Amino acid sequence: MRKAAYTLALVPLLAIVLAAVFLSWPGTGTGFSSGTGFGAPEARVYFFDVGQGDAALIDVGHGTQILIDGGPDRAVLRGLGEIMPRFDRRIELVILSHPHLDHYGGLIDTVSRYDVGAVMLNQSGSGKPYERLVEDVRAGSRIIPAAGQRIPLPGGVIEILEPGVPGTDSANRKRFSNPNDASVVARLELHGHTFLFPGDAEEAEERRLLRSGGLDVEVLKVPHHGSSTSSTEEFLQAVTPDWCIVSSGKDNPYGHPNPGTLSRLETAGCRTVRTDRHGTITFRLTGSQMRVVPQRR
Repeated sequence: MRKAAYTLALVPLLAIVLAAVFLSWPGTGTGFSSGTGFGAPEARVYFFDVGQGDAALIDVGHGTQILIDGGPDRAVLRGLGEIMPRFDRRIELVILSHPHLDHYGGLIDTVSRYDVGAVMLNQSGSGKPYERLVEDVRAGSRIIPAAGQRIPLPGGVIEILEPGVPGTDSANRKRFSNPNDASVVARLELHGHTFLFPGDAEEAEERRLLRSGGLDVEVLKVPHHGSSTSSTEEFLQAVTPDWCIVSSGKDNPYGHPNPGTLSRLETAGCRTVRTDRHGTITFRLTGSQMRVVPQRR
């Protein structure tokens, strides 16, 4: 999305659950900045440095937070503890993109240490760690995502773009056989700024997203940690991001981010920031102003 030059349909069950979760919402460092706007409430989007994994926190202000994935381990608790005040022990919504340990491992302790209003899970996982997570999710607080769901926020909205609801036909079974390609994909619009969180979507899910449209955003959380199987040229042309965030661990065994993927990001014209090099990356939103604040330069 080329908005500015930067200097560095809810299903009934979902509506009922989220109404209970969000009913109590009141009202509505240095970095690289863009736009203008003063006096508006500040919201922040954090891409945590959790090593080889994903974890992002949307803080819309007034003590209201949404966590997307939780990284591989307890590192996410450190990030949450640095941002959320001690008296705030509630996370309104957790979205798990897919049941791989590098995305849900940190959620096991998160849901036991914080009062979590609702958890969005789209697939069945396996293994004792995932079973423990599912057991800790309160009965009635689990949300099954589906394309088209919209979660209203003060000053914005989260829209679920993928996945569709699994069916029983062979095509749907194949579609959901690869957890990466059945990732929950969320598009955030907040104070006029747009973000895309595609989990570990690979080429097959990117093609489905291209057919659905609505991908044009300012900030892209690069799919699958910048692997070679994601961020196709066609996908990046549709997203047209100004900023690309790669969440990966330093010297990880997978070679993430892939050099070819980094080259495609550069060709797409986005500025790439990486958690393995820059630490936690913060987007501070105030009205039409957006400041990008890396932990390390």
